[in-house]
Amino acid sequence: MILSCISYKGGVGKSTISQNLAICMAQAGLNVCIVDADESQNTHYWIEARDASLPTIHVEKITNDKEIALKVRDLYQQFDYVIIDSPPSQSVIADKIIMLSHLVLVPVTPKGSSEVNTAEQFINQIRNLEAIKEKEILARFAINEFDPRPILHKEFVERFKEFPIQPLNTLLHRRVAYGEANLLGKGVYEHSDAKAKAEVIALYNEVISILETI
Repeated sequence: MILSCISYKGGVGKSTISQNLAICMAQAGLNVCIVDADESQNTHYWIEARDASLPTIHVEKITNDKEIALKVRDLYQQFDYVIIDSPPSQSVIADKIIMLSHLVLVPVTPKGSSEVNTAEQFINQIRNLEAIKEKEILARFAINEFDPRPILHKEFVERFKEFPIQPLNTLLHRRVAYGEANLLGKGVYEHSDAKAKAEVIALYNEVISILETI
């Protein structure tokens, strides 16, 4: 399956979600590849820090919009799952990534109206691409850096439930463990924070259950 993490703005957790899902897949014995399509190459630098004794995550750098479709299709023949870490922009390569994917995850953080506006732009673009593809595009919002204490965060979750593209049930909380694991080339599945590990396992199980319906 081809899964992508995409957003039209940076700093919302595309790489974090891509990396942690890939770790869960690898720990489950699946053969997984991350395509790092972001010019910042955060996932490429992350994998360089990974210890060779840990389960292997293959990373390919593909930032050329003219090459990505053919290269991803080729990788799809070699791996159980291909996860595309997309650039943070509305661009040609982002549109191609959306149309290639069996499932599109759209990370959002509960920071207010700007996130809602960006989400609405994304939904409109999905509808345009569905018209071109003549097929429904399966997408879900993934709420990241959630904190249960502020009323704003709870209201944010409820607001996203009103959209035609629904949020995942799993909420990723604001935790130091994500940054700590990232520095070591790991996912929180391989970290000491039990709560962080539990929520990425829940995320993985939810994503797999969605993909199994295709």
